[in-house]
Amino acid sequence: MAGAATAQTESTIAADDIVYWVGEGDNQAILVVDFGDAAIAWGYRFDATNITISSMMEAIDAADPRFVYDILYGDGELYYAEYPNHYVAEEYRIKANGEFVTESAVVTDGMLVKIGTSDDDVWSTTIVAVSIKEVPVDATIDASDVTYWVGEGSNSAVIAVDWSNPGVAMAWGIHYDGTMTVDDALDYLADRDSRVTVESNSINFDEGSLHFAFQDVEGNILQFILDGNSSAGWNSELSNGSLLKIGESLFGEGIDSVEFYGSWWPYSVVWPTEILPVFEPLPNPLPTTATISADAITYWVGEGNNKMIFVVNWADTSLAWGYKFSTETVSMTTVMDDIKAADSRFDYVMGNYGLENITFTEGNVSLLGTTYWEQLKNGISGNGMGETFQNGDINLWGDAAAGEVMDRVFYPGWGFYPINAYPMEIYPVSAPADPQPQGIDEIANVNVKVYPNPASSVLNVVCGSMEGDAVIYDMTGRKVYSQAIAGESLTINTSALANGVYMLHIGNTSTKVVVKH
Repeated sequence: MAGAATAQTESTIAADDIVYWVGEGDNQAILVVDFGDAAIAWGYRFDATNITISSMMEAIDAADPRFVYDILYGDGELYYAEYPNHYVAEEYRIKANGEFVTESAVVTDGMLVKIGTSDDDVWSTTIVAVSIKEVPVDATIDASDVTYWVGEGSNSAVIAVDWSNPGVAMAWGIHYDGTMTVDDALDYLADRDSRVTVESNSINFDEGSLHFAFQDVEGNILQFILDGNSSAGWNSELSNGSLLKIGESLFGEGIDSVEFYGSWWPYSVVWPTEILPVFEPLPNPLPTTATISADAITYWVGEGNNKMIFVVNWADTSLAWGYKFSTETVSMTTVMDDIKAADSRFDYVMGNYGLENITFTEGNVSLLGTTYWEQLKNGISGNGMGETFQNGDINLWGDAAAGEVMDRVFYPGWGFYPINAYPMEIYPVSAPADPQPQGIDEIANVNVKVYPNPASSVLNVVCGSMEGDAVIYDMTGRKVYSQAIAGESLTINTSALANGVYMLHIGNTSTKVVVKH
């Protein structure tokens, strides 16, 4: 009949749809709490025959921190909090398999227990199975893992800041005397680390390419956790050894929530993001990558009117080849393969994840990578083995051990990655066919010992009964030093030699010598 009201149907949920089960046993029941705005359900397993509805609620309360069954002055109250949602049932009735009962009713196998706030006899709120949610664990960091400390004093504390976007947390250490509030500690840090600024609704970090700030969202405020207490405020006082965490109120993981001026806020909030120790500030001035002109190159590979320079910076030596080509562009693989084919001293190895190593072997000189390789094109991070070049480009492969940090980038889930400059002076490599000092390809230098190596101002040489001259050549084959041997040892003044790798030639032996001032 037109205009007739649609009859309400009691909502239900099947055991197969339950996600979160509490307890153990062969029997099972379902608990549904209908708060009016939402109806949520847990599963309960048991063996005992005297389990009451009240006991079932207490067991679920103990297992799930989002659910609270609170008996106060003989009356029960139910809460469910999973930020930003918070539901309360102060007055409620109970149904077991559709019949109204009390909390003392015994739970039986297959029973559907519904608790609701409605005065109606039919409860039709759609039931949603509670998700499995482990209690989030607040990330922490030990003071011994903090690498950057500021201030002076007999007291110490760690300050960690959690930024929700891009999902990074960093920690500083502070030393101080006397007492210090949260407000004092943040000002103290900002005064001693120019990368940090503190505002009423944000803490900012700015250095190079890194820019972190709290999200500008209505209601998003600074929230503090001081030694595990998430109720800390600006005036809360630090103790010696405190851990102060600062994060964004709207982006923590709350395991409860409270009403404040008409809105629900996370209470017992945590930030589980791994805390990374903050790094030293970048140097000032920033290091720059060395370069070399085409006019300085002595050994060219290939043919054509276009030219590019190929540099390899090992941990203690940086060498450059010239490469000529006739096409508009040339690939990294082509350049390296052609140099390898033309210069037997040069080789490279590919691994499962890209370039694994670059080597240079000449006589007693053996250069190879010690960490990982970075690729720069015209001083800027490039595309590695996928790089292409045009006329005038300069490529540098750098062993990260020789790099000096000039910037950093952050990759969520991976952490911070340094952007290195390679300021080491670049030497043009000599042609393989160029005349080399006699014996430079021989390794039989067992009678010659040098120390210290690397040398700064003095190089001591023990040469036994050998006679003649001690001659030093640079990597281009140019003689840069000569001294007559008088006795079984001699001292060479290296203060006038530039930083780099040299060959010391005595008789029919050659020894690699590094000069580093």
